[in-house]
This record gives sequence, C-alpha cells and structure tokens, in this order.
Amino acid sequence: MVRRYIGPTKIQVPIVTIPDFYNPNFIQKRRLKRIIDDNYEQYFPWQGKSLNMNVPMISEPKIFSELYNKFLDISREMFGKFTLSDRNLSTCWVYRGNKIDRGNRTEKWWHNHSTSSTINAVYYLQVFNDGVSFIGLDGQVQDYLPKNNELIIFPADLVHSPQPCTLQKYRYSVNMEILTEETSSDLFSRVFKYGFS
Repeated sequence: MVRRYIGPTKIQVPIVTIPDFYNPNFIQKRRLKRIIDDNYEQYFPWQGKSLNMNVPMISEPKIFSELYNKFLDISREMFGKFTLSDRNLSTCWVYRGNKIDRGNRTEKWWHNHSTSSTINAVYYLQVFNDGVSFIGLDGQVQDYLPKNNELIIFPADLVHSPQPCTLQKYRYSVNMEILTEETSSDLFSRVFKYGFS
C-alpha cells in the first residue's frame, strides 16, 4: 500500500491513495464503461441535466461487488478492527461526465458523505486531466490528479468536488462508502497522527 499526502503540509488533506487498485485489461475496461453507460441510460436518462453527480449501480454486476469487497478488505487492513453499522450499504455509486454535462463546476458540486458513511473512497477507472479538489483544514482548495485505476480513501466528512471535465471523452469513477460504528476521526487518527475535523 502506498500513502501519498496532499497539500503544503501533511495536515492539510488526510487522504490515502492506492495506485493500481484494480487494473482491468482493455476488454474488461470497455465492458465496465458499457455497464456504467447502460446504467445511466436505463435508469438515469435525465442525469446530464441534473445537479446530482453519482448515480447508484441499479443492476449491480459481480465486478462492482468485488470492487467493494476489495475496498472493505483494504480498509480493514489499514484501519484495523472496526464495526460495520447495521445501516452500511455496499452499493457502488458511479460518476460519468464530460465537458458537455460536467464542464462548469458550481457551488452545488461541493459535498461530503458524512450522512451516509465513515470511510469514503473513489476508484478512478478513466480520468484525463481532471481530478478532484478538496477543501483543506485551512479552508484552501487543494487539487489532486489521480491516475487511472487508482483508489483514494478519505474521511467521509472531507468536503470535495470533482474538477470540471475538459474533454468530450467521458470520465468514469466509482464511489464506495463504509459506514461504521466508529467515527471518521477515530479511524483516520489511526493512520494520520494528527487531528482533523
């Protein structure tokens, strides 16, 4: 596992990155993108006009369950023992966007996952020159450009936003959440030896 810290100091943004979390070959990647596209078109045809970012995988194939379980295993390895909440869901939420429908960031893009999770993660299946922005402890926006196949793990209460898409090609990512009985601060203080809110 590789840990990479973002920002001018280590305390700015508490994230952990896992390069090469999942490396699909060309055919597998094409299939995953097609599954995500079909999910959008079948269940969320209005999505391009909506302010919502992520949509749930309604007909969740086996690969998304495997991705979630891999994320859960890495989290247990990284944080040690924790207790899953009875309300924990293993639903994967997918994001698909290009410059036509996600070319201009608005204030409503900024969000966190504190009401639905403790540990949040994003797997980047296909990303170009558009990454993710975080609001650090100092209130400053800090940008991070993930690589394809990378997973980033961060506290659910960390405010973030995808960066606007600049290309016609679609960006694809998968959001996964773990809801525990412990708080984000309890768990992430095991990895980051400093406080954060």
